[in-house]
Amino acid sequence: MTKILFPAPLLDLYGQKITDENGKETTLASCCVNALTLNFADETNLGGDVKLKRFLLAEKIADATVAIELTADETVMLKGVVAKAYGSLVVGRVYRAVDPASMK
Repeated sequence: MTKILFPAPLLDLYGQKITDENGKETTLASCCVNALTLNFADETNLGGDVKLKRFLLAEKIADATVAIELTADETVMLKGVVAKAYGSLVVGRVYRAVDPASMK
């Protein structure tokens, strides 16, 4: 399994750190936690068990101060919500970090 450093800054296509409208650095963790905690329009009937799994993964990522590993199920869940929540830049950065084999 790959170890992922979620506190790492998210970089644009030119290798520059991405910041939000307030100048705060965007991290891999902030994007992943945001995607895991969003309510998507096509998931209005999503059960509490799935929401709880997303919350627990968001908490695990938010609490990580060192590189951590994700299970295969966690990786699939994270990739799914990130793909729904973001455009190609963030999707590419997250996929590369959590599932490098998917980048081939």
